[in-house]
Amino acid sequence: MTDATVTPSPSRVDPGFIEEILQPLVQFDTENPPGNELEAAKFTAAWLEKAGFTCSLSQSAPGRGNVIAVLEGERPGPTLLLNGHLDTQPIARDSGWTVDPIGGEIRGERIYGRGTGDMKSGVAAMMAAGAAFAKGGTDFAGRLVLLASADETSGGYLGVGAVLDELRALTPDFAVVCEPTPLGIGLGARGCCWVKLAITGRPGQAGKAHTGINAIAVAGDMIVELGRDLPASFPNGRSKYLPEPSFNFGGIAGGIKPNVIAQHVELIIDRRVTVRETADEVLAAVKAVVEPVAARWNAKVEATVDLFVPACELEETSPLVAHCRDAFTAVTGDAIGLTGAGGFTDAHFFMHDLGVPALNFGPWLRTVHPSGSNSDIPDEFGLIPEIVDGARVYERLIGEILAR
Repeated sequence: MTDATVTPSPSRVDPGFIEEILQPLVQFDTENPPGNELEAAKFTAAWLEKAGFTCSLSQSAPGRGNVIAVLEGERPGPTLLLNGHLDTQPIARDSGWTVDPIGGEIRGERIYGRGTGDMKSGVAAMMAAGAAFAKGGTDFAGRLVLLASADETSGGYLGVGAVLDELRALTPDFAVVCEPTPLGIGLGARGCCWVKLAITGRPGQAGKAHTGINAIAVAGDMIVELGRDLPASFPNGRSKYLPEPSFNFGGIAGGIKPNVIAQHVELIIDRRVTVRETADEVLAAVKAVVEPVAARWNAKVEATVDLFVPACELEETSPLVAHCRDAFTAVTGDAIGLTGAGGFTDAHFFMHDLGVPALNFGPWLRTVHPSGSNSDIPDEFGLIPEIVDGARVYERLIGEILAR
């Protein structure tokens, strides 16, 4: 409950950004794969240029757009970077949607569509906050950078990872990733390691099963033994805020015909990693389980890493944590705690590649959906009053760090 003794901070944020920015962003289909963020990036750059920012738009691959928008202060000071991604997870139109998933429909205090929960609402909020700050002119200390990036939901290497040199030249001192964090300030996020298992048996006729080695059956045994034995390799207890490591079977494909013994199967594992875990460690643990299974079947298995995103975690004592707390309380009157994210975000690029203090902070989403997930669900929606408040929190945060 908001403390009635706290006077809300004055704000220049125009609530009309819901229709002006967020609704159009939702209407761009940027599900990843394939991404196709370029048109949304063009819209973002054009809007921010009108708000007074100097923008550069680049393509990391055909159709994959990234926008870096800069507002320079007249006096020396720190560089604050706010980041949000333009891509979304796949829409899954057959999963129970009752509204157009890229319609951006507004009903009462809700706006519906893929990305309203993760994280086009955050992109719109940071843009609205940047524009509100720009209304005060350039008599401030430092530099404000807004980064709207591609590809985060598939690792971010065509997004933030593709513009690291440009970001390094801007010498950021702090980075705020505007991901949804309904339970508090996100000090860090788990990473992930996607391990691909290519299983090879021996083909044959299904009517003569003894003549072949069925790769599907081999994969079935591997799934059972991975489920039983792989968790024993997890390095639990390394983080106060991040969830413990976990894994998911993310995909399986194989076989060519029902009456042919399957020679090839591909199995994909998503292994969520904690701080200081490496791809080599994860791969070795998976191999230790699956290679003996393959040997028992006289089959072959090749295990490779398709994607690795490291975990990251910021110290509680970082000044950036205090700035976010102060901004949140100044706008809402509420206190805010600390948390960690189970999903990976782009924060690791700033921390590990640029050496910049970074955290995940999404005050635009405060009410947790009854399902436990506000994103990647049918009829995904954002609460408009919370999104507007989130923009005001970002505006306050910018003003605190880049003193006028």
